[in-house]
Amino acid sequence: MLFHLIFNKNSLSAFAYERYAEAYQMQQTVLKRLPEKIQKQFEEEKRKLLNEH
Repeated sequence: MLFHLIFNKNSLSAFAYERYAEAYQMQQTVLKRLPEKIQKQFEEEKRKLLNEH
C-alpha cells in the first residue's frame, strides 16, 4: 500500500511537470510572435515578480 501511494505521488509529480513544461513552451512560442516592445515589457514584469519573491 505504501509503495502504491508513493508511486501515485511520483506519477502525479511527473504529470504536473509535463503540463508545466508544455505551458512554458506555449508561452515562449506566443511570446516570440509578439512585437519586440511587448516582449521587453513582459520580460521586465517577469523580472519584477521574480525579485519580489
